[in-house]
Amino acid sequence: VPPGAGAHALSERATVPVASNEALSPLRAAEFEKRRAALALSEAQAAAKTALEQAAVLAQAADTVTLERADVETEAAIYRKLLVSAQRMAMSATTDEHHVQAAASVAVVEDDLADALRHVSVVRLAEATAAARALDAAVAARRAEDLALKAEHDVRVAQRGTDPVTVFVSRKEGRVFLRQ
Repeated sequence: VPPGAGAHALSERATVPVASNEALSPLRAAEFEKRRAALALSEAQAAAKTALEQAAVLAQAADTVTLERADVETEAAIYRKLLVSAQRMAMSATTDEHHVQAAASVAVVEDDLADALRHVSVVRLAEATAAARALDAAVAARRAEDLALKAEHDVRVAQRGTDPVTVFVSRKEGRVFLRQ
């Protein structure tokens, strides 16, 4: 060992952690596990709450789109009825002037109906997308809730690790009984 290197080598050894009896104590390990489980539980509950709130928002958005789809389909149905009326009027026209006006009316209503049907298809696609997002969010919320329930179970198990143990020795039966 070169001169001066001994002090450096000694300081390196001093920083290496040495296992103590406290670190190996089962009670300390159980207390550590209990704290870790409690932290995991609070994180899991927060994640479940966030996922549930997000699922509720997406479900509300899906409901809004569903209501919009119903309105748009109602509008398209009205245009269909108007088209039938305009076609009947065109068929019953007696003069050329009435016939021209009825044909123009049919053309306008056909254009409006085509626009309404395009809008219906766009809104139906939006509804399907919103419903899929809401379902995915609900599934994620359920998974988060399941993780929170598992974390609660882990906390109970960790709590049992710190509960006191009672030892009873039966001289009569020649047995040792342990109770926690």
